[in-house]
Amino acid sequence: MFTVTENKILFDKGLIIEEGKIKSSVHQKTFTRQRIKRDDASAVLMLNTDTNNIILTRQFRYATESKISGQLFEIVAGKVDYNEQPLETAIREAKEETGYNISPNNIYYSPAFHRLDIARSVSLFISLPLKIQIKQDQGAVTLKKMNLSK
Repeated sequence: MFTVTENKILFDKGLIIEEGKIKSSVHQKTFTRQRIKRDDASAVLMLNTDTNNIILTRQFRYATESKISGQLFEIVAGKVDYNEQPLETAIREAKEETGYNISPNNIYYSPAFHRLDIARSVSLFISLPLKIQIKQDQGAVTLKKMNLSK
């Protein structure tokens, strides 16, 4: 049996690093472990069925800057705000990052995946059909069309 006997925050800026003292009754030892906590997030895979294209955003990510130069292409995603449901987050982020208005009737929940090592849950949604023209520039975010046909 393991019991957390003490928990303290080591770092709290955008993500939280905690350290806990854990007592093991099995091994008769006390040890420390660290964990990273991040806000839950929603992501939405957007498919334009008229053009058979997946809609991606291109964004700069500081966390990957040392390994990948320039911006990344990625699916629309963002953190779940306080008192917000994951579906609301997916719809809001789609509008903010791409300009698309997604109807709750055209968005489908896919089982969430969890990064337990960083105490985070990400809800994945799939949105189709999208039947509007792609906006080529949304401020700092650029959209990319990926053709899915052969």
